Amino acid sequence: MVLSTAVLAATVLGAGLAGAAAPADTVVAVAMGLAPVQAVPTNLVGFSIEVPDATEMIGKSPDPPRLALVNLIRGLHHSELQAPTVVRAGGNSADESVWNPDHQALPPQYKITYNITAADLKSYQGFGNAMGGRTAFVPDLSFIRGHDFAWPAAEALAINNSISWSYIHAVSIGNECDLFAQNGLRKPDYDYSQYKAEFEAAAAAITAAGLPAKTIRGATWCCFQGTFNEAAFADYASSQAALLRDISYHRYPLSHCDGHTTTLEDLLAPEASSGQADKMRPFSEGAAAAGVPFVIGESNSVACGGQEGVSDVLGSALWALDFLFEMASINASMVNFHGGPRGIYPPIKFANTSAGMPPTVQPLYYAMRVFSEVTAAESRLLSVNVTQTTNSQVRVWALQGVGKTVFVVIHKDPSAAGPAAVSLSKLETSEPDTAQLGTLSAPGGATAKSGLVWVGLTWDGTTDGTPSGQRTTTSVKRSAAGTFDFSVEPASVAVLWA
Repeated sequence: MVLSTAVLAATVLGAGLAGAAAPADTVVAVAMGLAPVQAVPTNLVGFSIEVPDATEMIGKSPDPPRLALVNLIRGLHHSELQAPTVVRAGGNSADESVWNPDHQALPPQYKITYNITAADLKSYQGFGNAMGGRTAFVPDLSFIRGHDFAWPAAEALAINNSISWSYIHAVSIGNECDLFAQNGLRKPDYDYSQYKAEFEAAAAAITAAGLPAKTIRGATWCCFQGTFNEAAFADYASSQAALLRDISYHRYPLSHCDGHTTTLEDLLAPEASSGQADKMRPFSEGAAAAGVPFVIGESNSVACGGQEGVSDVLGSALWALDFLFEMASINASMVNFHGGPRGIYPPIKFANTSAGMPPTVQPLYYAMRVFSEVTAAESRLLSVNVTQTTNSQVRVWALQGVGKTVFVVIHKDPSAAGPAAVSLSKLETSEPDTAQLGTLSAPGGATAKSGLVWVGLTWDGTTDGTPSGQRTTTSVKRSAAGTFDFSVEPASVAVLWA
């Protein structure tokens, strides 16, 4: 098969109402060769955890690393070609957390809430050892003092003396600095030019403390604030490119902040996935022009901790899988999903700090698992031309891997009258006569919090982070008409490996 020139036609026909001849929905899609974007990074999915919670999540020295988390992250690796999964330690707590191993009294006006100590850094090193190099961290250094960068420099020096740099993907400086004026961390007139000058001074300080070249994750902006706009982002990427490992923007499609409520219908709407890609595209393009990888350094379904019944159900996995593809389509190099070890929206939760505490594996993890699996083989996105659709909630993505093509059909419409009947055809005659079909679903549908099963595997009730069940796919034979035919239930995912 000549994958780079393959032409594939996908017709998705939703089942009609009982007794009705016409289908409920029709989607016709054609994949026409390589999309004009980079290969999908093998470590696009990653984690983001608040600084005080990071070591509780991975296991804080002198306790051993959490075996369950080790196994769950290893479960995102399906090829020796895959780069380490990145775990960011940052968030709102980053600017309130400083290297203070002796717990010395600190100036009260800065409201430091967490003292980083040798135990924290030993925990990162220990977890990296346990992962065998398959994890790399992004510590977020405090940027709370705009006139004095001794604190981030001290932490950079401590990292240099305590953690193998092979376990550090990058360090970042501050969190969502475009909100500093709004949050009272800077004066009301704080703007991009002031930020840029401070960043350069901070970068010089941490570099002098032993930071290797190009080990900074830049920006970590979030909110389209004032002069922190697309043009400033492009200028920042260009002017600081020699320092940057990558450059980050944070993106949550919905918010639970200040008591705001949202719905699962909102999360499954196009605005929460393709709409977010549209918002991020100018920032990604600015980074690409400077030759700096663009990352979504912090994300999840609903900002400010998530919302019950939205962020912790199968529907959030359907959203996340579509969101990951959308971010890959604009050349994002990484998406770090935020949260843990407790709360509503983390992909993985632990009830307490006990080293042997079993995990709760949430629906979001299943999306990360599916995406990491289907993109493990040096995958490239194929351009998919949807020529006809009556339901934008049935999403079709196509990938070119090594020796195979993968179709991913995400049925994001839980209210659909019945399953979608799918017929895939390819003009290439050298395709195999049999393809393999795997699914992600749950008996409770889009609102299910448990019972999720991916290709016969479930993490419900796991004690050590490994799944139960037997991996199961269904063989789909090419029909006499040259098509692969199968159905996709509402609120489920179907993956066809051909």
